[in-house]
Amino acid sequence: MSEEYQELFQRLTRRLEDTLPMNRARIIGDELRRVSKTAREADLDCQKYMAALSVLVDLSLQGWIFDFQDHQLTLRMENDNIDDKEKIRYRLSAERNAQFKSESVARFIMYMETERNYNGTPVSVKCLIGNRQAVSALV
Repeated sequence: MSEEYQELFQRLTRRLEDTLPMNRARIIGDELRRVSKTAREADLDCQKYMAALSVLVDLSLQGWIFDFQDHQLTLRMENDNIDDKEKIRYRLSAERNAQFKSESVARFIMYMETERNYNGTPVSVKCLIGNRQAVSALV
């Protein structure tokens, strides 16, 4: 990246260092939105900076740990209980939730949930979801 974007990144890093972990994704997202308002498609360094910010947001939402030494940012994943299903679900939930906010995904879900007649029977994707009481009775 150019010196301009390296300096922006360093300023952001210093700001993140003094921020609670739960606020970091919002701060990075704010910077990403600020830069994207003035971004020019032909500015490769700006595109690189925005890509780096996007990765940082995702990793922050997935629970990666931000370590700072001499204003340098290092990322690491917490590795205790790495097989813990709840932590894995949490890390994947950020991406899932982002997809649900997408208009095209919302339209697709609505389309799939809409009942249609098939051989005289109303059907939708909901027909593929098991009956909770029936499944519980089998266990």
